[in-house]
Amino acid sequence: MNLAEAQQLLERAESEAATAAEATVELDELAELERRYVGRRSPAAQVTEAIKTLAPEDRRAAGKAVSDYKAAIADVIERRRAAIVWSGAAGGPRGERLDLTAGGHGRV
Repeated sequence: MNLAEAQQLLERAESEAATAAEATVELDELAELERRYVGRRSPAAQVTEAIKTLAPEDRRAAGKAVSDYKAAIADVIERRRAAIVWSGAAGGPRGERLDLTAGGHGRV
């Protein structure tokens, strides 16, 4: 694997992850998606392993590409997680509605 192939792999995986995250509606599915794209057998792990075989002048760029990729995936996952949680807090399928106007536990 050379630097261009590594960058293409990461770009393709980032695009796939963004598309898959938007289609995700459960937090469990989102966690699985995160493992698939930044876990042990992810494209990031593949490129990180391949850095050893790259030319010394390409290693820094490959490392930066992996770092940028992981940050982008984390951002996509976090935004989707917030959307799922928000929809659950608003009375959606993931949770009950919280009524802040209901008052306290009673008088003491």
